[in-house]
Amino acid sequence: MDYKMIKFSESQTVGTIHLNRPGKRNALNETMVVELVDCINFCGESARVRAIILTGSGKAFCSGGDILETSPSEAKKFINALHPAFLELRRVPKPVIAAVNGPAIGGGFALALSCDIIIASRSSRFNSQYVLIGVSPDCGMSYILPRLVGDKRATWLMFTGEIVDAQKGFEMGFVSQVVEDDQLLIEANALAAKLAGSATLAIARTKELINRSWHESLETQMEYERQFFAQLALKEDHHEAIAAFREKRKPTFRGR
Repeated sequence: MDYKMIKFSESQTVGTIHLNRPGKRNALNETMVVELVDCINFCGESARVRAIILTGSGKAFCSGGDILETSPSEAKKFINALHPAFLELRRVPKPVIAAVNGPAIGGGFALALSCDIIIASRSSRFNSQYVLIGVSPDCGMSYILPRLVGDKRATWLMFTGEIVDAQKGFEMGFVSQVVEDDQLLIEANALAAKLAGSATLAIARTKELINRSWHESLETQMEYERQFFAQLALKEDHHEAIAAFREKRKPTFRGR
C-alpha cells in the first residue's frame, strides 16, 4: 500500500502502523487520517493481520491535529475527517496496541486512548492541551478518559492541560505498561505476537463487550455475554483449547 503520511508493515501476524510526519511531530492532517482509516480497515479485513501496533516515527507519538494547516473556519470539516479514524480503532475486531514513543498531545493523547492497550516509553508524555489553545476536547477524549481514570482525575487533566509522564499515566490507570525507551517496540511486538497467537475471535468479542459495557445496563450486558459465550463455544478455537487441555499441550488457535 502506497501511503504518504503513514507507513505500514507486516511481520508474520502483526501489522505495524507508523504515523509518519516526524518533522511535524506526527501531527494529524486530513491526508493522514484518511490513510489511517484505510489502513485500519485493511487490517480488520486481513486474514494475515491478527494484531495491530500503532506508533510514531521519530521522537514523538503524535502532537494532535495540525492547527497550522487548519483555519478556524475549516475546523468542523477537519474534525469530520478526523473522528472516523478514532472510531475505527475502537471498532476494528483485532487487538490494537499503542506504542507511545514520545509526546502524545491533544488528539495524539486521544489517539492512544482509542487503542486497546497503551505501552509507553519511559520518556513519553501525555497532555490534553485543548484548553491551552482555547478549545474543548475532541476525538472521544471526554468520553474515554473519565471512564479510565474517573471523573475528577479526567477533569483535572482536561481543565489544566497538565503534562503527565508515563509512570504517572500508569498510576492513573490509562497506561498499561511502562518500558525503557529502547525496549518499546520489542515489548510491543512481543505482546502483539502473543495476542495474535491467541483466540482472536474471543478477543474480538471481548473487545466488543468492553465497548458495550460503557453504555449498557448490567442485565443487557450479561445477555450479550451469554450470547457471545454460547457462539464461541461452538467455534474451532474453543474445541482446540479443550483438546489441548486434555492432551496437556499448548493450543494452536486459528481465529475460527
